[in-house]
Amino acid sequence: MELTGIGRENEVPFAPLMGGKKSEDYALCVGAIEEGEAAGVAFFSELADSLYLDYIYVSEKFRRRGIGSALIEKTIEALDGSGLVALHVNYPESASDIHGLILSLGFKTFRDGTAYRTKVGDFLGSAVTKKLLGGRIRNRVVRVKDLNAQEKKALKRAMEKHELDPSCLLDKSLSEELSLANFDPENSAPAGLVLCHCGQKTVTISYLVNFSDDPVQLMEILKTLLRAGNSLGIMDHELLFLTMNDDMVKLPEKLLTSKDLLKRDGAVISGIRMLLPERTIFADIMKEIKETAYVRWN
Repeated sequence: MELTGIGRENEVPFAPLMGGKKSEDYALCVGAIEEGEAAGVAFFSELADSLYLDYIYVSEKFRRRGIGSALIEKTIEALDGSGLVALHVNYPESASDIHGLILSLGFKTFRDGTAYRTKVGDFLGSAVTKKLLGGRIRNRVVRVKDLNAQEKKALKRAMEKHELDPSCLLDKSLSEELSLANFDPENSAPAGLVLCHCGQKTVTISYLVNFSDDPVQLMEILKTLLRAGNSLGIMDHELLFLTMNDDMVKLPEKLLTSKDLLKRDGAVISGIRMLLPERTIFADIMKEIKETAYVRWN
């Protein structure tokens, strides 16, 4: 087996395995060649100082030969010393083949909830979304990175009460502009939380939590999130919406009523594999990844 970087100049042999995706939309694309044929592909996006495994596929003809493992392991080995701190992944719980692969490679996994996919533009343009999320924002919404010490303590207590892990707030790969906490101005208590990751072509809502019984509080944080997203030029991005509890499983369906525009993936597993013991920000690392010629097309 041989591994190679995938780019415009050699994309054609791998096209049947790429599911309509384009290599130019990802930070790093790796292909596997077996018996002279394109056998598998793996596409990675950047997440601050980490990588996100967006897509992996191995041809049925070449499965159970360790190709999937090699696509991930060899990429990690090739990037050793680059400063990357973690590799993230999300996939449907029903994808038992991917689940087995991720577990075998030492990822820490946890269930995120039910996943929906749509386009950011379709979500923002929905008539229901516009109606529900119009008007003035009454609550105080703060970027997670800008929380003061008192607000962080209050938010952590609220998360623990709802059996959520506060350590996710330390994730350096979170989008600074799209990760927000919502505070009720009447009592300064946390009312909602949304945490997002933003790749080249995908926005993932990893956490969307309503700490109160008032649905208006959820609408408040969604208003701010969508206005921030609208200003970032991400209308063509795919939106992966992970609902965190039973109360919000139907929320995407209510906001985006057309089934033609909304795909339900079912329960989703998230995974993370740490590459460095410390989660440190390396600002320029991702700019260099595409220029790293660790494999060649022969």
